[in-house]
Amino acid sequence: MAIKTFTSGEILTASDTNTYLNNGGLVYIGEYSATSGSSLSVNNCFTSTYTSYRIVLRRALISTGEQSLFLKLRVSGTDSVTAYYWGTTGYYSTNTTANDYGANNGNGFQIGYISTFNTAALTLDVLSPQLAVNTQILGSYTFYVQGSGAIGARFIGGSHLVATAYDGFTLTTAGTITNLNVALYGYRQA
Repeated sequence: MAIKTFTSGEILTASDTNTYLNNGGLVYIGEYSATSGSSLSVNNCFTSTYTSYRIVLRRALISTGEQSLFLKLRVSGTDSVTAYYWGTTGYYSTNTTANDYGANNGNGFQIGYISTFNTAALTLDVLSPQLAVNTQILGSYTFYVQGSGAIGARFIGGSHLVATAYDGFTLTTAGTITNLNVALYGYRQA
């Protein structure tokens, strides 16, 4: 769509307003939280309305220690537990050497860490989960490295190599969640 230029004194119509307000950007879908257990499952959030989504971690706390936080795609209330391929690289504030790790055919995407400190932050783009194609992820996160006084910053990318249309996701950890909160947004298409 070509960009329309308005001039001083011109009347802005409802049609113009609706067209330009509805082109591009993130649209808030919902906020989801858990205060117990070891996972948060969100169903029926990936639809044909959007082709890409953003998950924003707002709060992440567990009762003790530090644990990995995983994302699993789900359909009809069931998690997919195979064919997750991902890699991550990052640094700690106390060390200037990068450390890398990943998984081939893992049981979920490791998207971060969760601990007793509310220092975890995550933005994660999930591309084409609602289509019967391989779902891609790309994101970044920060977290407190338990017991070290350091902050970690990591970047993650990956592919779920199962060509299935998914309608939801699960965030899961080995610890007991005391407060986990995420917001979900859809990328509006122009």
